[in-house]
Amino acid sequence: LSPTGTVGWGALLADETDWGPGFSVRGDHYCRGLFAHAPSSVIVTVPVGFTTLTGKVGIQDWVQVCGDGVEFSVWQAGVALWNSGVVANYQEAVDLGELPVAAGPVELRATPNGDYYCDTAAWLDVRVQ
Repeated sequence: LSPTGTVGWGALLADETDWGPGFSVRGDHYCRGLFAHAPSSVIVTVPVGFTTLTGKVGIQDWVQVCGDGVEFSVWQAGVALWNSGVVANYQEAVDLGELPVAAGPVELRATPNGDYYCDTAAWLDVRVQ
């Protein structure tokens, strides 16, 4: 998917966080994903012939409860295709379902719910089919 973009802290990372490989969201482990601390805007390119985006979103676990949540959304051609509502620290990952997309750029946004401290946004097992 060749992700590119901007993040609120650190760097955009694939399949790892600043703490090591993989992700942990509410204690559940995920091997693949994008670490994009909010506020972030990540562009992925859907290849021709692929029509569905799947995956989950969540906040990478910390050893403490901090921050006030992140709102995840998926955009294409200026249109919001999906919105998670506010996702809190230690909340179970939220499923994207089978989101219809067209070939071309898709934006994955993570928006802080105010204070962005600890908004360690993660896009988990994101795939196109």
